[in-house]
Amino acid sequence: MDDLSPLSIILVKKGGGGDRILFRYPYSCKKYLPTSHYIKKPMNQYFTKLEKESSFISNKDLTWENLADFPSSVLSNLFAVNPELCDSKFELKVNDVRFVGHPINLEITSEEAKYLPPSSFYPNLRRDDLSNGEDSSSPFIMFQIVFAIMAVAKYSVVECYHELCELIGNAIKSEERRTGYLTSESKILNQAQDEIVSMAMESPDFQGPSPFQVAHEKSQLAKELKQIFIDVCRSGVVDTKINKFIEVSMCIPHKVHRRHHPNTLVEPEAVFQCLEALRPYHAMILLYDEQELLDTLPLDASPAMRKVIHCTSPLKSFRTLASDADLSLNQVFQIAGHLLYWGKATVIYPVCETNVYVVSPYASNIFSNPVLDEEFVDKFPTSSDSLKTVLSWFS
Repeated sequence: MDDLSPLSIILVKKGGGGDRILFRYPYSCKKYLPTSHYIKKPMNQYFTKLEKESSFISNKDLTWENLADFPSSVLSNLFAVNPELCDSKFELKVNDVRFVGHPINLEITSEEAKYLPPSSFYPNLRRDDLSNGEDSSSPFIMFQIVFAIMAVAKYSVVECYHELCELIGNAIKSEERRTGYLTSESKILNQAQDEIVSMAMESPDFQGPSPFQVAHEKSQLAKELKQIFIDVCRSGVVDTKINKFIEVSMCIPHKVHRRHHPNTLVEPEAVFQCLEALRPYHAMILLYDEQELLDTLPLDASPAMRKVIHCTSPLKSFRTLASDADLSLNQVFQIAGHLLYWGKATVIYPVCETNVYVVSPYASNIFSNPVLDEEFVDKFPTSSDSLKTVLSWFS
C-alpha cells in the first residue's frame, strides 16, 4: 500500500444530535445492511444499544484493509473532540491507520464578532444572536475534515495532510458563514442516510446502495470532497473551489516529486534546502509544456509568474531570465521556488555547446516507448531523425 496516498476522506459534524459522519469516501461497495443484521439478539432485555454495538465490533478490529467497510457509528466516536481542541491538529493512530484532521468551531465569540466583515458579505450571520458568543443560524457546534493515511507515513506527510484538512475546513467555514453552505449540504447528506436507513428498517431483507453513495449523487459538497480525494491520490495536487467560490489549492510535495523521481522520497525540507542553494548562474527547465502550465494558473495569478513561465529556457541562466522578464533576481528566485515545490520545474546548469551530455541510466525504457516516439514527431515535425536516433548521439 502506498503510504503517501490517503485511505479515506471523512466529514464529521458535532451538533445537538451528537457526533455523526456526514460523508466518507471511499464508501463500502457492499450492499447496505441494517445494523440489526450484524448484532445478535441479546439475552438480557436491558442490554443497551451501545453495548450491543460494542459487542459486535471495536476499534481493535480496524485496519486499512477494512476501513471502507468499518461502521461509521464507531468512527464518529473516535473523532469526538472537546471544543477546547478546536483550531488545532487532531491526530489519532489505530493499529495501522492514522487519522489526521483539524476540528473547527463554528460558534462565534463576541470578540470575534468585532472583526467580522460587513454583514452584507456574511448574510447568513445574525449578529443579534452573538451576544452569548454563539451563532444560532447554524445547527453545528463544530465539524472537521479527516484524512485516513497509513500509520507508517512520515511526519512531514502527516503535516501536509493536516494543512490540507485546515484549508478545506476553513473554506467550508467561510462558505457556511457567507451562505449557510454546510447547513444546507448537511441536510442533503442527512436525508440521504436517513432514507436508506428507513428503507432498511422497513424491509428486513433490504440490501441497497451505501448511504454515502446516495449522498454523493445529491450533494455538491460530497462531490467536492470526493474530487479532492481523487486528485490527491492521482497527482498530489489539489486545485478546487468549495461551493464554486473559495479556492483550495495545495500540493503534497512527496507525491508530486515521485512522478519525476519514482525511486526517491523527496521531503519538503529537501526542496527548501535546494531553494537556498539557488544561484544566478543556475537555470530552470519546465517539466510541462508552457501552455499547459499557464492553463493551470488561477485567473488572479501574478503577471510576474506568467512572464517567468513564458521566458524560461534551458539556455538562460536566472540572471538572464530576470533581465528578459524585466524582474528582479529575487522575484525570479521566489517564482522558481514555487514552481520547484509544486513539481512544475527543475533546476539545471544552462545548456551550452561546451558541456558533455549523456542519456540517464534511469531512462532506458524510453527507447521502447511508442508514446514518446509520437510526441517527438509532434514536437519536431520537420526533423528527419527519430527519437532513438537523436538519443543515440548521447550514448
